[in-house]
Amino acid sequence: MLLRERDLPDDAYARLARRLRDALPAEAILAVHGRPQVAASLRAGLHLAEAAPLPPAGMAWHGRSVHGVEAAREARRAGAVYVIAGTIFESAGKPGAAPVGLPGLRAMCAVAAPVPVYGIGGMDAARAGDVRAAGAHGVAVVGAILEADDPGAAVRALLQGLD
Repeated sequence: MLLRERDLPDDAYARLARRLRDALPAEAILAVHGRPQVAASLRAGLHLAEAAPLPPAGMAWHGRSVHGVEAAREARRAGAVYVIAGTIFESAGKPGAAPVGLPGLRAMCAVAAPVPVYGIGGMDAARAGDVRAAGAHGVAVVGAILEADDPGAAVRALLQGLD
């Protein structure tokens, strides 16, 4: 589970992250986006934006967002445990971003291997299978769940689409 919330101050973000961590099943891993102090205090994973510097030596980090082949290659070289690659399809979350499509995703998966890649951007249940077929380990979603009338049904549909 990746927590990304740009608008909260650090103390409120930390409280939210703690509540989310405590609500997750034991086998789930929480990663926080771009807040190394919060990650360290909760022993959570740290997710980095493509342009974010690596944390100081000795501080663990897990994943990185990437938007092209070179960034995917560099994330693998730097030790990413996973990569979130996008924007794959047009997305309301990234208006104006040029989607890389399935060919771009395929290329990012190839250079990131063996690191698992998750496609993001315009994801829905109908596209999930195509994203997996392009080499991604899975999908990362925001709108498909947050904008759904029934978020639980949206999650179930996404999981079915990945099979």
